[in-house]
Amino acid sequence: MSPGVTSLWVDLPVNIAKEIMTIIQLIYGVPSIVLMLFLIIFLGCSPKYSSSFYRLVQVDLLTNLICWLNTWISLRSSEFAWGTTYIKFFESILPGTWNFSTYLLNFFMHLQFCSAAWMSVHRISSILFFNHYEKFWSRYYMLIALIFCGYSCIPQIPGEYPQMSLVNGSLYFTFYPARVHSFNVQVLTFSVVYFVTLVGLGISVPLIAKYRLRDVVTDSGLSRKLTRIALTYGFVYSGILAWTVINTLQSLFSLFPEWFGKASYAMLSVASDMMTLALPYILLIYDSNIKRDLRNPLESSKITTAIVSS
Repeated sequence: MSPGVTSLWVDLPVNIAKEIMTIIQLIYGVPSIVLMLFLIIFLGCSPKYSSSFYRLVQVDLLTNLICWLNTWISLRSSEFAWGTTYIKFFESILPGTWNFSTYLLNFFMHLQFCSAAWMSVHRISSILFFNHYEKFWSRYYMLIALIFCGYSCIPQIPGEYPQMSLVNGSLYFTFYPARVHSFNVQVLTFSVVYFVTLVGLGISVPLIAKYRLRDVVTDSGLSRKLTRIALTYGFVYSGILAWTVINTLQSLFSLFPEWFGKASYAMLSVASDMMTLALPYILLIYDSNIKRDLRNPLESSKITTAIVSS
């Protein structure tokens, strides 16, 4: 194990800009999390959404939900003054909470890529293997999700992540400077590979759909839907990876001015939210089934109210 550096984690001074940013993140984050929970339950309870695609969507929603909540423990707690307060609370009732959350940060980087990629792969398989894809995904999607979880654990560096401990009411922080460079190189390598893979899948889906469905008039709407969803996923999920590549290059080689690195890092959590919280809104924009089912109860409620009033 590399020698670590231990320091006292002092309470952060009040930073108005960071406090405002935290409030903004809560304003858009909490409703998005509530929407995620609703869609997970809604898609699971309705027989109409029993296809394998919606099972993959549920797994993706659950992954992003847990990922977002986890960032408020190890990542965002250092960005505002009152973050130290609840970290002390968590560490007092469950020691090691911060350490485990730090481990999960890198874990979710890999798992989110897998979750994004398999939705595009599912769409490709629905075109190439129309008669068999549904049976395969319905039977093995949970097994594939577990394999993804196992894979996401492999790139970790056991025992050399930053560590936090609560001693006599004070937080002590330990990090391993000897591993910083190799860790940044690892993140850069995976981010580039994931970025290229997602962009490749995003381009492949509409091309395959256009080629295989070009003579099928009844599926022209499906082809357009696949194109829009694939391009949207490709933009959102690969965007945060591109941001990660830029930040990692800056930390390794200082390619950009110092102010750019600070600003980019400060906005990293917001950029990450664009990926983590995007799926519910993408579904509401492009999935006509969900839009129709959510709109009909509201319309029925208005009609019922009008009848009762009359």
